Amino acid sequence: MASSPHQDTSFVLDFVNNADPESVLDVGAGFGRWGFLIRCHLTHGTSLTVNPRQRIRIDAIEAHRPNINPVYQAVYDNTYEGDVREVLPGLAGYDVIICSHVIEHMPKDDGWRLIGRMKEHARKALILGLPFNDPLREARDGNEFEAHRSVWRPCDFRGQSVLIKAFPFSSTTDLGVVIFPLDDNTRWHARTLRNPLRAFAVRHLGVMRALARLRKGRGGGGWSDGAME
Repeated sequence: MASSPHQDTSFVLDFVNNADPESVLDVGAGFGRWGFLIRCHLTHGTSLTVNPRQRIRIDAIEAHRPNINPVYQAVYDNTYEGDVREVLPGLAGYDVIICSHVIEHMPKDDGWRLIGRMKEHARKALILGLPFNDPLREARDGNEFEAHRSVWRPCDFRGQSVLIKAFPFSSTTDLGVVIFPLDDNTRWHARTLRNPLRAFAVRHLGVMRALARLRKGRGGGGWSDGAME
């Protein structure tokens, strides 16, 4: 779809921010939402438009030409028009690939093949946005890429090393996010998001260790680093 629902926005942006990417590929960019938000939040206010001084490169793939609008010129370094299955093999790798509401628009076997190719092109994380339990439907608004050709459910990703989040959207459909963490940092962050107590414990122990080192440096007794392990 040209613009997907908002419920997953802060969750995805938080994960992208923690991945600290220098390059992002927005697959199925639609109206340019992810490009705009990443340009806004990950460039530390230097500019909302492409700027040579920014260290982050954001590219887009969009199959439906009418979706390519002035936002693209402002926020994307490069825009590739076409079907991602044909465009992606000709591109180099990216730190993070966001593929939002694309795979449900192709047969399931094609969707799995695309997921595999995107994982090969991503260095830090692949982030999928997709509806869970959304029924098949015909093309609409003159856009053949809007047809839903496969139905996806969380159980489809069972056995995969992924982080899955489902946001309520309607009585029958959830807005899903499936994250494939691909390096040590994103894998750690994914494990933390699965278990928030992990983040609290790590942060708490870090403060305790810092206080122990400070106390030890002043010649005081009490805690030691060894006691905190």
